[in-house]
Amino acid sequence: MLVNSNFKVTSDNHSSSFCFLLAFPVDRCEKFTDLSLHHALVGTSIRVRLLLYTRDNDSCAVLLSHTNLTEHPQFNLSRPTTFIIHGFRPSGSPPVWVEDFTKRLLGRGDINNSFYAT
Repeated sequence: MLVNSNFKVTSDNHSSSFCFLLAFPVDRCEKFTDLSLHHALVGTSIRVRLLLYTRDNDSCAVLLSHTNLTEHPQFNLSRPTTFIIHGFRPSGSPPVWVEDFTKRLLGRGDINNSFYAT
């Protein structure tokens, strides 16, 4: 979250303005790209991403690196890992089954559950 504030200070014949910017870390949940039917007809560039869900973040995906899975603290090498690779959706919309499927898989065991997402 960014907070941008402008202030003006006046004293006697002098006037000064200053601005400050505060930055706070914000948790960001990665999502599947939500394209429209228009994109399916006209075309678009596809960006494949690897999204991780665990029991600690079962409703808020973390973006994983394709080259270094272990750089993320949520990825635990001692857990089994499941990769879900879904097909292309003609409408471009995110799969409606992802959230339920994720919760069911994580309910069966403490795993690294990863989706290849576009």
